[in-house]
Amino acid sequence: MGGVLFVNPDAGSADSDCDVFRAAGVTVEVLDDPSALEDRVRKAVEAGVSPVGALGGDGSVRCVAEVAAPAGATVIVAPGGTRNHFAKELDLADFEAAAD
Repeated sequence: MGGVLFVNPDAGSADSDCDVFRAAGVTVEVLDDPSALEDRVRKAVEAGVSPVGALGGDGSVRCVAEVAAPAGATVIVAPGGTRNHFAKELDLADFEAAAD
């Protein structure tokens, strides 16, 4: 099963073009309700989806990692927040690096 990237519409870069992820075979889903992120990630992981990620800030990445990593799913770290501290620590400066 292909991966999924949940987009937090309230994130700093949520209006960014996600075509690089789609080209990598990742489904991009915009969340109507950002507070539903944890539940959506949990359902995806339970369905066997991997990788799983969120286009959002450090809080969104943390939420995905807390659910996906213990289940053995790969976590997509997409620099889509305002400061992107975690993505910067991984040298993921842009979407192309994150999609790789």
